[in-house]
Amino acid sequence: MRRVVLKLLKSFGVEVTRYSLFKRSIDLLVALEAERGRKPFFLQVGANNGIDFDDFFAIVGAHELPGIAVEPIAYYFQTLEEVYKRHRDIRTLNVAIHPVETSAILYRVDPAKVSISWQHGIGSFSRAHILKNGVPAEHIIEEQVECLSLADIVAHHVPENASIDILMCDTEGFDGEIMQMVDLVHIRPKVIKFESINLSQDVVRTIAARLCQAGYVVEQGIQDCVAVERTYADRLSHFLKAS
Repeated sequence: MRRVVLKLLKSFGVEVTRYSLFKRSIDLLVALEAERGRKPFFLQVGANNGIDFDDFFAIVGAHELPGIAVEPIAYYFQTLEEVYKRHRDIRTLNVAIHPVETSAILYRVDPAKVSISWQHGIGSFSRAHILKNGVPAEHIIEEQVECLSLADIVAHHVPENASIDILMCDTEGFDGEIMQMVDLVHIRPKVIKFESINLSQDVVRTIAARLCQAGYVVEQGIQDCVAVERTYADRLSHFLKAS
């Protein structure tokens, strides 16, 4: 029911926001990294058009964060490129992230047949996922997209002097596979956010257990899970009092 209410509010352009753990953690991370003369580097997987469906664009703009925004669907990527064109330290990639495939079919709603705005945000490798969201079969179109592994992204697109400090993932049910690709030893983001509403609770628990074992504090919300490296999570209360 809460998901339905949130989507209904979004369809009218109303976003329900709070000072979330994700935003608090990034604010703290930015403050701490500033002391070292650097800014946190982000990787956003499933960036869509860069503006809709999350508040990350505002966070990136407020802090002028460097990073990589990944979006496989060409229709949305065109806007994403335009949105970040003036940000010299942000690279946009028109690919999907997949553990083994070099290309794959993505399913999405035909933009000419979108009836509710949030339908723009449900591109998926799974046609069944689109149907599950109440989209008529005749409104679904498919697109062949290029794929890279997460390791390829890191090896070829993350600058040598950078590390992925912030990982944000919104891939309509593929988030479990993305999180499995994250090497928490060598690719160790300090703040992670992934969409969990389309994952089974067993999958979410498995991911959360792995993150906790690796030294993260995990919070599950209505739509997303946020994981913060424990050293940063422990400093949040002090940061809030001092700010």
